[in-house]
Amino acid sequence: MEQPNPRRGREQHGRPEHHHAADSPSPMNFLWGLVLALLTFLLIVICVLSIHWITKLSTPDTPSENPGDVTPPDDEKPPIQEPTPPVMDPVSSGQSWSLDHPTATLTFVSDAPFAEFKSVAVDGTALVPTTDYTVREGSTTVTLHAQYLATLSVGVHTVEIHSEHGTASTTFEIKEQTPVVKPPVTNSFLISSDDNTIALDKKTLDSDGVYSDYAILVDLDKNYAVAGRGMDDRMYPASMTKVMTLLVASEHLKAGDMDQYVTMSADVINYMQSQNASGFGFNIGEQVRVIDLMYAIALESDGAASVQLAIYIAGSHEAFVQMMNEKAESLGLISTHFENATGLHHNKHVTTCREMATIMAAAMANEQVKTMLSTKEYKTTTSLYPVTFKSTYFYDVVVEIGAYLPKNGSIVAAKTGKTDEAKCCLATYYESDTGGRYIVITARANSQILYIDDYLYLYDTFTK
Repeated sequence: MEQPNPRRGREQHGRPEHHHAADSPSPMNFLWGLVLALLTFLLIVICVLSIHWITKLSTPDTPSENPGDVTPPDDEKPPIQEPTPPVMDPVSSGQSWSLDHPTATLTFVSDAPFAEFKSVAVDGTALVPTTDYTVREGSTTVTLHAQYLATLSVGVHTVEIHSEHGTASTTFEIKEQTPVVKPPVTNSFLISSDDNTIALDKKTLDSDGVYSDYAILVDLDKNYAVAGRGMDDRMYPASMTKVMTLLVASEHLKAGDMDQYVTMSADVINYMQSQNASGFGFNIGEQVRVIDLMYAIALESDGAASVQLAIYIAGSHEAFVQMMNEKAESLGLISTHFENATGLHHNKHVTTCREMATIMAAAMANEQVKTMLSTKEYKTTTSLYPVTFKSTYFYDVVVEIGAYLPKNGSIVAAKTGKTDEAKCCLATYYESDTGGRYIVITARANSQILYIDDYLYLYDTFTK
């Protein structure tokens, strides 16, 4: 059955079709509906999010999406990393020190940063920076000074390096000094020589040798001439004579004599002044103790003191000179003869380098004389006007001239001498770093600078 055609029915009425407003909404109403829907959706979203965050805040046990916002429970916290206590470098352990090497030091290394360093202690006693130890940067490195180590007793000690994060410690040992085996004591100080004794040449620009006309280097432990030049030729000793003066005086002074006073004679002082003799220069009538006279001889090479001391001991200068010659004979010297106690020139006042070395060796065996010839300064204590004596070697030569010193040891004692005929002379006693004992005698050098060069050459070349 055929359906009715609406279009055709409308066309049959012959007019257009009209619609009511209720049948088709307007554009404005549609827009307001869309806005209302969006607002409703946003309100729902806000409500949902608010409920979610309120729930999060009210439930602290629930893990947060941001770990930094919530502190985890104690049983879930990572363990606290305590700083590792500092330790001592293994190389630092097992060290030892003794007076066999008196200038040696001990060094200890801690892995604590230098910025954290605080102090150093040995056996629980804090050390003094700079005085007892030094410390340098990097891994904290501490060096104990030789002067401090020498104060410690023999045995094992504990060193501690304190820092901000703890203490690093280790042990070290102070050992006994190795006993020095000395040759048998002998009453003879005669110096021997043989074909192995080195003959020294005259120093030139093209060859090694000595500037002095006469020279000898003696190994005291063997009483042996290691090297020499004209060592048995007679020469003038000048003020090296005073080594014998002091030796004879020391052997004849009695207990209590050192504190006795001696009046300086006008005859003695006037004679020394007329000879333009070197020395400190005591005044006529001045009261001087015997010990002050001896130090004036040893340090200032005072001629007046030599004669006045001789008179005090022997009653006269001549009698004392006879005692000096008797001492030379007792030492076995055959080429030595003294005319005075001062070293002033006299044609018969002679010795040799070998025999002068024997006199110096005997003097070094006398502790009193050795001490005096080793002294750099001495201050009189009982004079109305105390004065200071200064050594003609340790002050005039070493300080004033600026003499170089031997490389591998020390000059312990010395006596200078100088006259127009003898020129520049020097007697020195030397101890090497290895324990050797030596004497050098030089005579008839044209200047002090040249005999300085001579003893440096001899000690640095031929000693050990």
